[in-house]
Amino acid sequence: MICSNNSRWGNEKIKEENEKEEKNKKETILSVNKNLFSPFLKSFFVRSSDAMQVKKLKLNVLTCLVDESNVQLVIRELQAYMQMTDLAEEAVEAIGRCALAVPSAASETCLATLVKIISDPNAREEIVCVAVVVLKRLLHSEAPLNLLKKVSRLMENVKAPLTRACILWLIGMHINKVPNIAPDLLRKVAKTFADEADCVKLQALNLA
Repeated sequence: MICSNNSRWGNEKIKEENEKEEKNKKETILSVNKNLFSPFLKSFFVRSSDAMQVKKLKLNVLTCLVDESNVQLVIRELQAYMQMTDLAEEAVEAIGRCALAVPSAASETCLATLVKIISDPNAREEIVCVAVVVLKRLLHSEAPLNLLKKVSRLMENVKAPLTRACILWLIGMHINKVPNIAPDLLRKVAKTFADEADCVKLQALNLA
């Protein structure tokens, strides 16, 4: 039985490594021969009937092919994928990658999409978590004041530790823009500090 389990584990590891290697090869081909694939961009749009592995691979291809000429088309397509339960989180991540790849053309659209997600009271918490993390990645240096206000209000409803920590981080990074909001946010977190996750406590202390 032990040998059988070890063999199965070994086969799974080999399969995982092979899949990773194959993915890296495909991404390398795309990066080197991007112009060859760009005319066929729509061929990589995801279909609901695609297997999950195919869906994820297509998302990777789309974000590899994105440029200033097609970024708005790609983002609109990714926004549609956010309605797919099994692909929503990956689609949000992909929107963030588009903003990083083509910041001048995509940042406003991407930020608007992410803000819409985190402001939607009916959005799944997992999606909100991903959206906030992507925002953190995008807003290292600049963050609109209205966005910071919206994000700070999320602390009252969001429960996921990573999301709460990211919100505190965003406010702390741009505290000069929100001198009146930061103290109120800190007071709210102080009430639940003992029960917060370590990552939230750390960001609360940084904000203080």
